[in-house]
Amino acid sequence: MKFTKKNKTKLNKTRKKNDIAVIKRINKEFDSQLDTKLVTKLSKEFKTRMVHDSTTIPSLFKKYSYYTEIKKGENYPKYYIIDNNNKHHCILDLDKIGKSFSFFSVSSVTFSNSEDMIFYTVDTVGNRYHNIYMKSFFDDKITKIISDVEGDIQLSRDDKQIYYLKMNKSMRAYKLFCYNLEKKKHACIFTENDETFSLNLSSTTDRNHILLLSFSWESSHVFNVENNKCTLLYKKEKDLYYSVDTYANTWYIMYIKNDTSKILSTTDFKSYSTILSNKENIEYQEFMIKSHYLCCIYKEKGLNHLLSVDLITKKINYFKFNNPSVSFDIPYLSNLDVCNPKLILNVYSNLQPKKTIELNCVNNKVNTLKTTKIKGYTEDKYSEKLIHVNDKLCLTMLYKKDKYKKNMKCLLNGYGAYGTNDDPYFDSKVVSLLDRGFLFCTAHVRGSGFHGNKWHKDGKLLNKINTFKDFIECAKYLVKNKYTNREKLAIWGRSAGGLLIGAVLNMEPELFKFAILGVPFVDVINTMKDTSKPLTTEEYKEWGNPNNKKYYDYIKKYDPMQNIDMKAKYPNIYIYSNLEDTLVEYKEPLNYYMKIKDADVFKSKERNLLMRINLKYGHMQSSKRYEGLDEFGVYYSMIINQLK
Repeated sequence: MKFTKKNKTKLNKTRKKNDIAVIKRINKEFDSQLDTKLVTKLSKEFKTRMVHDSTTIPSLFKKYSYYTEIKKGENYPKYYIIDNNNKHHCILDLDKIGKSFSFFSVSSVTFSNSEDMIFYTVDTVGNRYHNIYMKSFFDDKITKIISDVEGDIQLSRDDKQIYYLKMNKSMRAYKLFCYNLEKKKHACIFTENDETFSLNLSSTTDRNHILLLSFSWESSHVFNVENNKCTLLYKKEKDLYYSVDTYANTWYIMYIKNDTSKILSTTDFKSYSTILSNKENIEYQEFMIKSHYLCCIYKEKGLNHLLSVDLITKKINYFKFNNPSVSFDIPYLSNLDVCNPKLILNVYSNLQPKKTIELNCVNNKVNTLKTTKIKGYTEDKYSEKLIHVNDKLCLTMLYKKDKYKKNMKCLLNGYGAYGTNDDPYFDSKVVSLLDRGFLFCTAHVRGSGFHGNKWHKDGKLLNKINTFKDFIECAKYLVKNKYTNREKLAIWGRSAGGLLIGAVLNMEPELFKFAILGVPFVDVINTMKDTSKPLTTEEYKEWGNPNNKKYYDYIKKYDPMQNIDMKAKYPNIYIYSNLEDTLVEYKEPLNYYMKIKDADVFKSKERNLLMRINLKYGHMQSSKRYEGLDEFGVYYSMIINQLK
């Protein structure tokens, strides 16, 4: 029989159907050992501390001001406008729409420049394929216009065309399409043929330009999209990343290369002015322009900071916060008024719930607009430490003051890939561990972005083993200094963090009491050799291409699947995955489980190995915020019971 794409799809469905019978048996064994009473108790605790009602700060675009709101009992937000008569109109009720689906993840929401239509993209399975919908502001009719695309969308300035991205068989966003809303015709206007690059769509802050970013984990290049053409602004160059924005007919460009970062401006891409010059130990991360001020989030020695530049006088103002361990995000919908010199930011910290602040760039004052209050939570009862394990390697430690002592129960988590920042963020669920006498620690290992781009480079490709060494060093530091001991130490990593945990377990199997691997990337060589699988070719710049012997030999040294030791004294292990995951397909952790379960410690029942594969959802678990609490109740119940 000729092996066609149709036959392959049919074969994959048959295999999945056969796997489900195996998965149900595995899940049944897991359910038999689950402490359901503790799960229920934890879920109630999480719900008590949950922020049920939330409203964003409205901001004016042209005719209307926009904001979102979510209320108790709802899983998804509503989008509102405020008209000139101060009347509030709901233009998109995602909670009402989402009730029809067991999974409902919205990636993009944008409105027309004429302010009469709203467009959004939804994944209703969890597999990252999105449908694009459109709706009038003032009626309830919703029209699906495009199916099975990537989640990014942008509208042309005249509102006549919508730009979207198509994915190939390995789910790499590689083609930019334009859909004419009047003629109902599609046209492909750009194809990224380099399989190590993926596409991303955005607009400039002033909404005057649509930008197409083609990026890899090694570099990026940027195009201006106009009149169904893509004009190259910056070509790709190894280890060079760009971020581009515009304001008042001037382009602003942030460059990051190795330890160097700077922000320049130009009107013609020939001559440039320096807005922020490179400084040692500083990496500019994100910027936005409000009125004639450029506001920038930057990182210095692992900590996040904020500054503004007056683009007329060139004066720089640095903002200081009482708590140095914070992170920021700039909510787009609260900053539509680009001519307003006030920037709205959300501020996060590990022990303080989210605050929304207003940064007045004219008088350099910071005004707190909203402070989130958590029922039954008092920040002063808890403490945080940033511990230097060595000169550069750090870990963040959280604990409850009246529970603090030597040799505490401890959960150490990590990720360490893609330059992802381990930024401070208040997670009210963590309080349930702190209240039970746990240390909650995060290892800021190489491969993350804790110290900027160079820290990422030192933990990828042929430096990847540094990530695992750093995590082990953090764990041994905690034990050596009697913060915890081996019988009270649990570790947890998710996705690429699951790779971290899997590799560490092979390198130091007796260092830990319990390990959780969430949707784990644990079969690196086999996955990266299969170019039909999601993320494979794009991630050659992160892990290396195992078809190249140099990378194959290096990956083989740490690949969790390749290095399972049947004689090793592994700790108790729990693995979880999801059937519709297209980032780390369920088959990968399932194969890992089927292999490691034959290790002596599990065959003899000396240690416990459990797995659960959810028969719905994708990589990010449930899209429903209340249902998600139950999932975390499972994880936390296992940690608590394992470290009794």
